[in-house]
Amino acid sequence: MNKSERLRSVDIARGIGILSIIVGHFGIPAIVRVVFTFHIPVFFLITGYFMEEEPIPLFLRKKAKTLLFPYLLTCLAVMLLQGFVAAIQNMDVAGTLWIWAKAGFYGAGSSYHLPEPFTAIGAIWFLLATLWGSLLMQFVLRRNRYLQVICAAVLFAFGYLTANKLIWLPFDIQPGCCAVPYMYVGYLARNWEDRIKKWAKKVWPAAFLIWFAFIYTFKSFALVRCDYGRGIIDIAASLCACYCIFFISEKLGRLDCRAVDILAYIGRYSLIILCIHLVEMDLVDWWAVVDRLQVIGISRFVGSSIAVGMKMLIIFGGTLMILGVRRLTGKKTEDI
Repeated sequence: MNKSERLRSVDIARGIGILSIIVGHFGIPAIVRVVFTFHIPVFFLITGYFMEEEPIPLFLRKKAKTLLFPYLLTCLAVMLLQGFVAAIQNMDVAGTLWIWAKAGFYGAGSSYHLPEPFTAIGAIWFLLATLWGSLLMQFVLRRNRYLQVICAAVLFAFGYLTANKLIWLPFDIQPGCCAVPYMYVGYLARNWEDRIKKWAKKVWPAAFLIWFAFIYTFKSFALVRCDYGRGIIDIAASLCACYCIFFISEKLGRLDCRAVDILAYIGRYSLIILCIHLVEMDLVDWWAVVDRLQVIGISRFVGSSIAVGMKMLIIFGGTLMILGVRRLTGKKTEDI
């Protein structure tokens, strides 16, 4: 596979990942048990795949631009829009602004384990976790091979145990620690790519079988809460699930198909899509919209379809608007 084909397959995997994040947030159990097995790990693996040891000042400047700035901008958008909604509803504007300012500061993706005064910011917890995980990976990569493995394991243990046994720290430090082993596996996959290809073609049926077993026996697996289900068993199964996604993406990448082109395009701009998704999700209670449609005589199925259509229109319409503005200003958009 040449470089352009590899990048196309990565974009397709990103596209599958971001669409899975969006549909996973509908909270439908049958969908959750499928997409939660791979959607966040796929992005962590991709981050590790493209990672190299860099001077820390240069690395921090780059990540501040591609991760921290979009995070802060999205938090500001959520805060201002929530304040606007509070104003037109004659609610406490200052109090609303303060609630969402604290949510952005703490950065938690879920209210699970959060201290009482704080609200979860939502889906863009992933940006802070990726920032921390990437920074910690720079520390890991400066060790020898044996110490790299030990450091990755220790960081994961710290994140997992403190999050579930002690206290949920701000800024997504613990999910960032837990992301390191996935990033490290992605890093190894690039460095051992030729070696992996020799046996990968033989093991894909086993990987799909393990993935299906993971889905069938799924209990819980939510990286946003440092919840790794049955521990090492589910982590290994999630790596098999990710391998299956990359396997599918590689096959799709070889097709000359408009639908695949669109999927790759979605993956290329997954960062913008994630940020807009966070804004609409924090701003609109779509199930409340469905309930209101039912009140006026629209069935729940039709109402849900309308809500999904409106949601997708906001996400992808907003993405195209931002891309149009960026093209006019001559700025490039970075991927996750």
